[in-house]
Amino acid sequence: MNMTKSEILNTMKLLDIKEVTTPRQALNGTREFELPIKYRWGKNIRLASFKTGYVRNQNGCYSNYQLNKVIRYKEKGNRYYNYKRVLIQKEVDRLEYLLKFAVRNYYTKQQVQVKKQVINIEPEVSVIVNGHRYNL
Repeated sequence: MNMTKSEILNTMKLLDIKEVTTPRQALNGTREFELPIKYRWGKNIRLASFKTGYVRNQNGCYSNYQLNKVIRYKEKGNRYYNYKRVLIQKEVDRLEYLLKFAVRNYYTKQQVQVKKQVINIEPEVSVIVNGHRYNL
């Protein structure tokens, strides 16, 4: 993870992702964001970063599922696999993970329509020359 907090928030602003954190969530260390993309049933997609290390989809119903990566492991003497989530401790890393998840899963179509404006999304290309990174 290598983006700064200001780069993440500027990218979110560019993609029209709005922070909709309530005062109670802010006290708990939670940050919630609303994407300008709607679910099939008409509500906007919401993603949240929790102080506990989880990143979740806040889809407005009973199943706010976790988006963190999963590790599969097997305990000695047990024939079944167990699963656990990889917690992301730093807030900046959680926000970057949330942003990359949103782009990968909701903005990956050739064109995404946002507020009657079409945005073409092109892949990021970077080149390192003499130890300096250049984004093209």
